[in-house]
Amino acid sequence: MKTPYRIMIVLAGFIFLIGGCSSSGIKVNQDYEPSMIFSDLKSFALKTPGQDETVGERSDNPLINDRIHKALNRSLSENGYTPVNTKPDFLVVYQYLIQTKISSDANSSAIGIG
Repeated sequence: MKTPYRIMIVLAGFIFLIGGCSSSGIKVNQDYEPSMIFSDLKSFALKTPGQDETVGERSDNPLINDRIHKALNRSLSENGYTPVNTKPDFLVVYQYLIQTKISSDANSSAIGIG
């Protein structure tokens, strides 16, 4: 009689474990021209995105833009590309969105003292 309960407990634990591996969060999109020869590209320039009025003030944060620029410069330089100010082989454009999410747990099952 104990064996079915053990199987159910193990199965329930497995389901919770798999549920914790769901992918939600960062979404990355990319698009490119299949006929493009990327080995010909040697230099790049970064473009700072303009502020979108519908998103709010925080979307045009100089600190975030500086961190993104430094990370892009470091990563692209490590891969053999040279940053230039005039006539780059390709232009790097990025976009980000800051969202505030509020979550609450209506069904609290905590037991405590006090």
